[in-house]
Amino acid sequence: AVDIDQEAGGVTMDKLIEEGDATRLPPLPPEHEDAMIAYTSGTTGNPKGAILTHNLTIFSHLNSSVNYGQTANDIYMATSPMAHRTGFAKIVSGFLFGSTTIAQPKFDPEEIIHLIDKYKVTNISAVSTAAGMIMDYLETTDKTCDSLHTMVSGGEAFALHIKERRAQDWA
Repeated sequence: AVDIDQEAGGVTMDKLIEEGDATRLPPLPPEHEDAMIAYTSGTTGNPKGAILTHNLTIFSHLNSSVNYGQTANDIYMATSPMAHRTGFAKIVSGFLFGSTTIAQPKFDPEEIIHLIDKYKVTNISAVSTAAGMIMDYLETTDKTCDSLHTMVSGGEAFALHIKERRAQDWA
């Protein structure tokens, strides 16, 4: 487990368990019951709320995480707000696999690069525009982000030139 700085507002899973309540959790709601409204621009580019069920939330994240080869040893970073599906997905995936997940309160490429380097983040989710901003900032620093092995993107199309830069810079 990563020791997340308490002054940065972080909390570890061990700390949550230690301070948690041993009361048995209630059963999961029926599979078709709504869990949340996630905000996305989807394929249209127009922002909208999408209703996600409990069943969809758990199993789609589980499926994605298995496809990406996620393990409990991975350290994830969510760069999108939790109200957006991409940011929320990283939190759910972290809980499903027991992985360390770092959530950013706001998008800041400098802070993201600092945290990737500091905590040896292995997997990051970022829309194409954010990925480009992260890579632009990376070119101005001596940090390498060597620990990063997976970048997941959703929402807008992932620009080819960013994919090519990612392959060249981090391969």
